[in-house]
Amino acid sequence: AQAVGWNPRHLAAFAAMLQLRSPALLALSTLPLAAHWCALAEVPAEVLAGDDECNESGRTCTLNALQHSSSRARAVLTEGTKVERYEVQEGMEEAKEASSREDANRTLSMQKRLTIRNGCHNAPIWIAHIVAGGVGPSPQDVKIPPHGSEVFFTALGEQGLSATRFWPKMGCNARGNNCSIGDSGGPGEGCVIRRPGHGDDYSRCHPPVDSKFEATFAPPNSQRLDTVDMSLVDGYSLPFKLEVHGSCTRHGVPFDRMDCGGLTPARCPKAERFTSLGKTLDLRAVDPRTGKQTGCFSPCMRLVDDKWNTPVGAPHAPGVADYCCAGSMGTPQACKAGPIEHTQYVQEMHKFCPAGYGYAFDDVRATVVCSTRTTYELTFYCPA
Repeated sequence: AQAVGWNPRHLAAFAAMLQLRSPALLALSTLPLAAHWCALAEVPAEVLAGDDECNESGRTCTLNALQHSSSRARAVLTEGTKVERYEVQEGMEEAKEASSREDANRTLSMQKRLTIRNGCHNAPIWIAHIVAGGVGPSPQDVKIPPHGSEVFFTALGEQGLSATRFWPKMGCNARGNNCSIGDSGGPGEGCVIRRPGHGDDYSRCHPPVDSKFEATFAPPNSQRLDTVDMSLVDGYSLPFKLEVHGSCTRHGVPFDRMDCGGLTPARCPKAERFTSLGKTLDLRAVDPRTGKQTGCFSPCMRLVDDKWNTPVGAPHAPGVADYCCAGSMGTPQACKAGPIEHTQYVQEMHKFCPAGYGYAFDDVRATVVCSTRTTYELTFYCPA
């Protein structure tokens, strides 16, 4: 612009075209460079009033004609060379629409950063979830066909989502209820009996022995961090793999994936020794109505479950607290000094899912923290 001697008003118009990514600039860029011409394009007439001459290399060229309206402009070179006709208004509107679409797509992508895939080749899965104790912005009980995938919300507008949990279900009816695996209840779940004036009744639901993805997602584009884990604290149902694409760390070390595809229900301990209680118990979660295994109890959940077993005691009860890390064992130091880390369950879990969250106070080792531009891909596999 300085080379052709444009004055400040010309420069201001040129800057406006740059900001709008004007198609006129593309047209001008195709013209041959000549010593005796200057071109003005998409410049309102009021800007050019009184400026019908421009200088280049000490020479003067006169603008022969300028026709302008609210929707069309035409620039003519001094030798009568026609630059181009174009629709100013249409070009501006198209640019704005394209920019709006890009912004909308970018905003949506930042609000849906979790993809869940069905890695089971012979059966669909359903994904249930909880967000802050209720149903989140994604639909409940989303069905995913074999080798299919679905994307889930991780934010709502400018707000992140806190205390989220996603888990798989299998063998469900058309509405995603009455499942053979993962029917552990929650907001909007069919196994929960709801009566006005009474608390929710989970007696028809499965024990919560689910492979759970847990996360608190920070607001989009904020400086805060997501916190994520794969929780096996209550037990597990399906093997899985979690991959992250972004800036993440786990226990201070860069993190990009955990592959727990080998943690199948078949590896569930059949004779877990509870030394503090003098008992040996089977941790397999077997539905008494069907006689089929639906998952694996964690040591704590096996002791306190009142759905498919007779509970041994409450989490804080003597002996039970050693495995639930509650009561007198309710500190990280006391818990880790107890028997929980020496159980078959935790040892198998750490062997086949080293980054998993296996028991209370195991979260320091298992928690993953990520930037808000991170995307997550979670794949659930067949139970066997």
